[in-house]
Amino acid sequence: MKVEIISSVLILLIAVVAFSSFGLYDVNYSGRATDPITSCSDSDAGSSDGGIFKFGKLIGSKNGVSFTYYDSCVDGSTLKEYSCSDLQPISTNHPCAVGCSTGACVKPFVDLVVSNLVIDRVEHNSPANASAKVFFTYTAKNRGNVPITSIATFFGNVQLKQIVPFTNEASITNLLSVLGADQEKSYSGVASCRIGEDSPFSLTATVDSYGGVAESIETNNQKVVEGSCNLSLTS
Repeated sequence: MKVEIISSVLILLIAVVAFSSFGLYDVNYSGRATDPITSCSDSDAGSSDGGIFKFGKLIGSKNGVSFTYYDSCVDGSTLKEYSCSDLQPISTNHPCAVGCSTGACVKPFVDLVVSNLVIDRVEHNSPANASAKVFFTYTAKNRGNVPITSIATFFGNVQLKQIVPFTNEASITNLLSVLGADQEKSYSGVASCRIGEDSPFSLTATVDSYGGVAESIETNNQKVVEGSCNLSLTS
């Protein structure tokens, strides 16, 4: 009986040694099997802004169990952003300056446009005078979601160009007021033109004419209208 027990113990020891030698069973120092490889990947990792303006998805596995987390809005102004730290999923709450929507902070931007340009009237100075005054109004609008804070660099410019009967250019530049998000303001001015048998002119209004305001779109800052120096809207 003792011989059978001893034989069984020897066979068990041999089996354990064989499994360990051939990698069939890996025993670590804690006396338990080694955990499967842990992985973690964040779809919006590496962004210079920390990925808060992009909806992200985090996937990976831990102890053989897969996990998936999605960036989400805690409320209208707070983002829960998931990321990987030493292959472990973590979450951080970020305040969003403009707001949180669909799992990302809304990106702040400024977009200046001339929303309207109107020739109010053309007044001849006198029957004997070959010039006239062009009264105009233009409207500057900030279509962005944050206010313009740098008033020192925010200029508006209106230029009148005329080729017939004489080459004539008149330019009016004025400092514009700070514009809030989705706010617009109107400004009025007077330019001069020369009278002739055919006296067309173009009037061009430009906001941020010196490029002092960083905008999301820099190609929509102008509006042009055509007029005639012979036309008197007051008569």
